[in-house]
Amino acid sequence: LWPPNPLVLARARTLPLRLLTVGLDAVSPQVRPALTVEPLAGGLYPGAAAVDTLGHPLLLVVRADTPEPLAEALVKALWSPVTLKGLSNLGAVGQFSLTGARRSPLLPLHPGAEAGYAALSK
Repeated sequence: LWPPNPLVLARARTLPLRLLTVGLDAVSPQVRPALTVEPLAGGLYPGAAAVDTLGHPLLLVVRADTPEPLAEALVKALWSPVTLKGLSNLGAVGQFSLTGARRSPLLPLHPGAEAGYAALSK
């Protein structure tokens, strides 16, 4: 739903739109560990207030024996200005956050990925 979905945005311009909060209690306990609660800012759609919704972490999976420099380079490439510009052209910027990418209740981060995120967070 973010950045504003063009189809939802077009409909919100002609009909009243109310976003509903969806929390972890709305899904079965078996899938809760795979989800995160993400805020949707107010004003994304005309007249819509801020709500919380469910998200799924972006997972880039590598083998444990992947060399640390390679895992670090993958993280840095994912968050490079060139990659973010390409995602922006697809309308996907805003759907990913550096903070959100670092938190996954499912899998531990590879040490190289940790190093990449640490470098990007400076």
